[in-house]
Amino acid sequence: ASFVTDRRLIDAVHGWSRALSPPVRPLRALGRLVGLAGLATLLVVGWVGPVTGVRNLAVLLVWVVWWGGVVAAAYLVGNAWPALDPFRTLAGGVRWAADRVGVGTLAYPDRLGAWPSVAGLLALVWIEVTSPLADDPRLLATVLATYTVVTLGGAVVVGADDWFDRVDPLARMFRLYGRLAPVGVDGGRLRLRLPGGALPDTVLDGRDDVAFVVAL
Repeated sequence: ASFVTDRRLIDAVHGWSRALSPPVRPLRALGRLVGLAGLATLLVVGWVGPVTGVRNLAVLLVWVVWWGGVVAAAYLVGNAWPALDPFRTLAGGVRWAADRVGVGTLAYPDRLGAWPSVAGLLALVWIEVTSPLADDPRLLATVLATYTVVTLGGAVVVGADDWFDRVDPLARMFRLYGRLAPVGVDGGRLRLRLPGGALPDTVLDGRDDVAFVVAL
């Protein structure tokens, strides 16, 4: 009881961190290239590769490398998805091009909050559970292509920042998982912290955030 009520001690434990100094910009650029190459590979191999799921590289990349590796690494090591995310990279490029030709964005409706990400997450789970997504490379590539088109459209309409902050379910999922990891980003620099050290500062702003966590 004395230990857990010593707030200065607990705050000192939660606040422990050490700065890391890797070459962040080259790593981010490399991550973007890897993400784009991965998405292109998934689409091409998914559509033209073997029709048997376990023989198709696209199925293995999604369910073993991405879902089994990248997702687990997000909470065991650190969240690298913002750099790897090919949808974010493409959306940023499309939004930049739209700005150059004078296509503006619409204000994101605040009343929607993060509820679209809740609906998107439940839709992805529903598709995964009710369809042969894990065994049908053609369907998997089609879902990825659809997700890409929807993401690019959203980035053009409301802007990439609002889209990935409040709408995109994958970005929100990885961001929450990253709060558990021992490596995080603070002020643009990587920092080493205790596992779960970022959780005390994690705030759920409303029912929409709570619903997303429950759905996840």
